[in-house]
Amino acid sequence: MRLVTQDNGLRAYMLLGKKDMGKEIDTQTVKTILQRSGITYGISLENWEPMFKRFAKGQLPRNSILVARGREPVPGAPGRVEYLFPLKRKFPIQNHEQDFLDAILLRVKKGQPVLRVHPPGKGKPGITVKGEPIPAPRMESPPLPELKNVIRHAQDPFLYVAGLNGAITFSNEKELAIWPLEEIPRSISSAMGEIKVEHSLLVHGDIKSGSSVHAKGSVFVMGVVEDAKIIAGGDVYVLKGFIGRGKGIIQAGNDVYVHYVDNQTIQASNNIYIHDEAMKCNLVAGRAVVFAGKKSCLIGGTVCIGQSIRVYRAGNEKNIRTVINIDPNQELVQRLSTKQKELARLEEQLNAVKDRIFQFVRSKANYQSRSLKYDELLKNLLKTKENYIRTIEQFRQEITSLNERLSRLRAGIRVEISGPIYPGVIIRYGGRTYQVFRPTYNVVLTYDDF
Repeated sequence: MRLVTQDNGLRAYMLLGKKDMGKEIDTQTVKTILQRSGITYGISLENWEPMFKRFAKGQLPRNSILVARGREPVPGAPGRVEYLFPLKRKFPIQNHEQDFLDAILLRVKKGQPVLRVHPPGKGKPGITVKGEPIPAPRMESPPLPELKNVIRHAQDPFLYVAGLNGAITFSNEKELAIWPLEEIPRSISSAMGEIKVEHSLLVHGDIKSGSSVHAKGSVFVMGVVEDAKIIAGGDVYVLKGFIGRGKGIIQAGNDVYVHYVDNQTIQASNNIYIHDEAMKCNLVAGRAVVFAGKKSCLIGGTVCIGQSIRVYRAGNEKNIRTVINIDPNQELVQRLSTKQKELARLEEQLNAVKDRIFQFVRSKANYQSRSLKYDELLKNLLKTKENYIRTIEQFRQEITSLNERLSRLRAGIRVEISGPIYPGVIIRYGGRTYQVFRPTYNVVLTYDDF
């Protein structure tokens, strides 16, 4: 009979052998062994004698009996970041100026709280069967987005406030910025030249053809955007439409919202929201294209999405070519492929080093004595082997992480067309294609459908 502890001292077992089958080992004997071994916590011997009798008769399915159980540590509550402003706009947005501004313009004043950090809980320590404490797992503090013009409160280290008067730009929990808001009370025309601002911009009119607007923050337009160029580090919101002859482009570091768009290009790092319709457009969204209106439609052009699209109608009775491409971060796919190839190469090299060690150890019979040179060479080979093992384990962890990220992306892939979808609509994912040959209704596609 032998006492062993497992699970980092959380459990103690008596291992029994064939020699123990003819013995009488009562509870008091086990208590004495535990006392001598320093086992003081979580001792449980109520069922020792019946369990031992079953072992003696060959009826116990294993040769070990649990005699003590420690208390596992309990992790504290994870830390979190609480945002003190609406994270999502409500769509559809009413087509009235004041409703539009109330829905999308997050104004703040200097010193106004914008987020609070809730640190992780301390948790509850555990204890081993020998009475030794086990610290509770350390929980990491929640990661903060990149902050611009957001400062820590002087009296409360967990509260962050606006550093100036302005409007909030929030980019999918990656960046939280507050930019001063400049207002232009009229339309912008090409005669005004290229407009560059180091903050956010509110235009109380249209942006005419030939105009160019660059803003570090967000751009809000109360009218129509024609064949103009808008580049914003944050969001771009257009109350009315984005129309022209195909020479206009909107680029945003976060979201884009327009009421309707005709024959133009929109590129958004995050989402594109369209209330009514998109006709013969080029839409590129890092995550999703969402049509908010009940009778919205996508007719002609090309849409490239990272994950999902939702629209009422796709295509029309004239079978106009409408292409939807799903491209869930090809950079991530390429990184995963590269890591897998490198891992295979490292594993081959590790096997080669193991073979060298095996051959080297076998050849030691040729040495009259284990010389310094022999010991040094063997030590170097073993060190090389350990380096390969550590590197391979690191690569495996990185591959696991990349696979998990890719799985999350694939789980979010969704093409939802709640109304009619017509021939001419082509949906592609990688090298696979879903093509419509006759009018169909209510189509929902996920990753498994490709």
